[in-house]
Amino acid sequence: MRNSNLILLAVIFLPFFVGCDSDEIAALQSRLDVAESRIASGGRDGDSCDVMEVEDEGALVTCGEKSVMIYNGSDGMDGADGIDGIDGRDGTSSVVEVIDPCGDQGRFDEVLLRLEDGSILAHFSSGNRQFLTFIGPGNYRTTDGLACNFTIDEDLNISWE
Repeated sequence: MRNSNLILLAVIFLPFFVGCDSDEIAALQSRLDVAESRIASGGRDGDSCDVMEVEDEGALVTCGEKSVMIYNGSDGMDGADGIDGIDGRDGTSSVVEVIDPCGDQGRFDEVLLRLEDGSILAHFSSGNRQFLTFIGPGNYRTTDGLACNFTIDEDLNISWE
């Protein structure tokens, strides 16, 4: 209601500033009455809007009976590349030994890789899926079809039968 009071004051005092005649004042009063009625009733319901993407062009926004096309903009130019970051650290473990559990079987059998830090990297397969994993002390069997049993002790020594 605060806004309608301001509008009412404007309608009352406006003729003194702009020289409106009585017909103009009546028209303004009529418009004010309509505005106050809409404010008092919470205003009229708005229209629902639909947005439809238009391929390679933009989007068509339709609200009630009005439609507006919003066009895609063009890509801007790429900016200059930033400065290079610092180099990463060198790797700490390289392969120092290739171990063939149960010895060379004359075919493509699985091998173990001992890294510079002493850890052991093993390859195993499950069907067409291939994996690399670190293994520690324990008893193992190769998955290459030879089913070779081997053991890794607490000092990471490898033995087989």
